[in-house]
Amino acid sequence: PAVEAPAPELSAPSLQPPPDAHPLDAEDALWLYDSGGDTTTELLSRELDVDTELQADMLAVVNSIPEFRRALASDRLGLFLVDLNDPLNLRVATVRPDWETFTASLSKIAVLLATVQKARDDDDPDLLVRRKEELDLMIKRSKNPATMAIFGEVGFEAMRDSVYRYHLYDDELGGLWWTPNHNNRTAKTRGSITATPRMATRYFLMMEQGRLL
Repeated sequence: PAVEAPAPELSAPSLQPPPDAHPLDAEDALWLYDSGGDTTTELLSRELDVDTELQADMLAVVNSIPEFRRALASDRLGLFLVDLNDPLNLRVATVRPDWETFTASLSKIAVLLATVQKARDDDDPDLLVRRKEELDLMIKRSKNPATMAIFGEVGFEAMRDSVYRYHLYDDELGGLWWTPNHNNRTAKTRGSITATPRMATRYFLMMEQGRLL
């Protein structure tokens, strides 16, 4: 999609643990979040440091399930697995992490993000009150009319800007996106409702860390 200014460059934060702290202690996780550390930045690297042991374990599970094994063999499977046991040292395993594909209702999380971000940017908390019923129907019951109603008020620019702001969409690799059919972004992809394993995983990890909004 056309954007007036490119997304700002991300720099990986310093994630050195406090002295004398064990990396698996709950206090470490609280330190990481309180200090503003964001472990998702390393997941943006084009050269992911895949953990060989975790990768082997994941592929063993995939190959033990016939449907997954066939999808893997025909390049119709995308996976992005993150071991969160040590928040300062994420272990990653992947299969086609940047495979952008139609994701149906999953991509409605982009509309949710845009709505809350717009309410904050515009200092308009009433937006969330006005659209509470539709937000519930969109997220809890995956109702398309509710999503269209929210999108109609929030607008394309808010959705676009929010996924760029949090680096959930990349012009080269694709990522998380939701627009109705009459508002397609470009001809480079088949659909306007998409995600990649990498960006979907980052969304939920950032949410878990309190790094969205």
